[in-house]
Amino acid sequence: DNTYYSFTMSTIPKVPPPTSYNPSTVTVEEVPIDGGARRTITQDATAKANIAIRINKGKSIVAVSNLLSATEIEYLVHSSLAAAADQKKSIIENNHVRTSRIMTGDDDGGGLDRVCVRMPTVAAAERNDIPDAGGNDLHDPLPIEASQFIEERIIRRALAYMDQELKDIPQTLFGCWNAGDSLEKLFSGSNLEDSDNGRRQQQQQQLLEWSTREPAVNVYYPPDGHFGIHKDNKSLTILMPLTSRGVDFTGGGTAFWSQSHPDERRHAPSLVLSPEAGTALLFGGRVSHKGLHIDTGKRVVFVASFSRRLVGEKSKTWVVSAR
Repeated sequence: DNTYYSFTMSTIPKVPPPTSYNPSTVTVEEVPIDGGARRTITQDATAKANIAIRINKGKSIVAVSNLLSATEIEYLVHSSLAAAADQKKSIIENNHVRTSRIMTGDDDGGGLDRVCVRMPTVAAAERNDIPDAGGNDLHDPLPIEASQFIEERIIRRALAYMDQELKDIPQTLFGCWNAGDSLEKLFSGSNLEDSDNGRRQQQQQQLLEWSTREPAVNVYYPPDGHFGIHKDNKSLTILMPLTSRGVDFTGGGTAFWSQSHPDERRHAPSLVLSPEAGTALLFGGRVSHKGLHIDTGKRVVFVASFSRRLVGEKSKTWVVSAR
């Protein structure tokens, strides 16, 4: 289907300036997973003060709207679709049905029409490199420019917003209690006196532990593109749709199951969300969730799940008890 290849690197718009983002337009909502009314907590200090425990218990999702400007979203969508088209073409040409099945998160067979192309950032691909994998390497990354854009415009911006406006998250879920501690510093390694790039990268890997091949962008194709039900098993997930249902695709969305009804085979989803493009959904690692099948169009989603890694304890991560 030639529609898979309608985006090329030559059609990607220029990287928009950071000034296109207006932080005053950001709003924050708490969304209960097991029912109940969602509420705006942008200016509610009391609600924000204990939000991390509700996230950790799998009771709530936090929706942070307008973290990206329209021009930033446009750039990243075009860049992701062009890269995904190249990878999907390679999958088809090499008949990598096995690859497409792994990408959807399923174990039940399927084929090329079920593909969800998953593209990690360059750094994420390097962390999970498969030596001598050749055409079977599942870690083909996003272009370096798009990878850098994601780090600067999505990850750093989301972490900085939590450091400033949702302080209970870095404190409770990541142990950032000391003066000067922050999620942004855990990500960048900027607390190092030694600014050597190799040393900084090593420290960054020690301070944040990511899910395999994340941060990443997923591109879902019709008629059945989806991602199977799973738990991320990290302290926090940032999931940000970059396309909007009803505008860019039909069907789709992200389904969530409550802690009391977590079995997809026995229970319908407790909640299905399909927020506007550029809205970051923040939720905990014990929540079962699934990328639902799309019917038409293309769905593009950014995702990153991570925990704090304790310095000097390679096999241990920061854990908060579910009080």
